[in-house]
Amino acid sequence: MLSAGFGASLPDKLRNQGGLIYTWSSSHDTLFDTGYLLFKTATNKKNAMKVVTIIIEEFQRIARGELSDEKIELAKGNLIGRLLSNIETGSDYIRWYGLQEFYSLERVLHIQDQINIYKSISKKDILTVAKRYFSLNQIYIAACGDVKQKEFEKLLI
Repeated sequence: MLSAGFGASLPDKLRNQGGLIYTWSSSHDTLFDTGYLLFKTATNKKNAMKVVTIIIEEFQRIARGELSDEKIELAKGNLIGRLLSNIETGSDYIRWYGLQEFYSLERVLHIQDQINIYKSISKKDILTVAKRYFSLNQIYIAACGDVKQKEFEKLLI
């Protein structure tokens, strides 16, 4: 909903509405005991502060619960579609089940179980997680290139 798939709010605001970025990608990992959400982009150095400001504002918007039911359903459909499209070959199944067994033999999820988890996510669930992890003290920013570290640090205060 935030950064992956068509209709994601971050790339839409940064690219389509502002022309501020060249590229973007996102990834996440949801292990049993830890996880992360990563949003990566490239911009002209003159737009760097504006881009980071928009990213922080989007995280805070989600944490305030400013989400439409339509966007939530679209995001859940994207998650399910991406899961299914990445489970096409025997190697994909081995990776899905093998990595889980490697991390925890007691908690192996079948693909349909994961789909059911995605389907059951509620707006309240999203808000609970976003309030916990989308606060300024939980966000990390890294920048490469000719940027001023002090300016970025001010955004996280």
